[in-house]
Amino acid sequence: MRVCGIEIKSRTATLVVLEETNNVIKMVQTKPLKIELEDPSIQLSIKTFSASIQDFFTSHNVEKVVVKEGISKGKFSSGSSVFKIETIIQLSDVDVELIKPQTLSAFLKKDSPGLESENLKKYQHVAFQVAYYGLKA
Repeated sequence: MRVCGIEIKSRTATLVVLEETNNVIKMVQTKPLKIELEDPSIQLSIKTFSASIQDFFTSHNVEKVVVKEGISKGKFSSGSSVFKIETIIQLSDVDVELIKPQTLSAFLKKDSPGLESENLKKYQHVAFQVAYYGLKA
């Protein structure tokens, strides 16, 4: 199974694809590593982002998408662009699951990924954990 883990910060979706075959997990090398929503107030920008994310899922044979959910209340709440990006991803042709940050943290305390790819960029770490959650939870 191929799972794409996504972390959204501001107007950028960071993507990591993991594949599990015969209980062996490996990171799939992908391009691009990030997709940005240029201007969330312009319809063409939203359509371009939507087409780019759908093309990414299709070209990398993604079967499931897991997104770290934005925080809606409080001091550390996410901006409106994060929620627009979540919605665009949910409208794609792939099975999508949103997970709360607290759920991810609790899961990782019990089952931390034992593998780290040397090709994993520092900014992809959370997306990697989200994809791992999608494979194991």
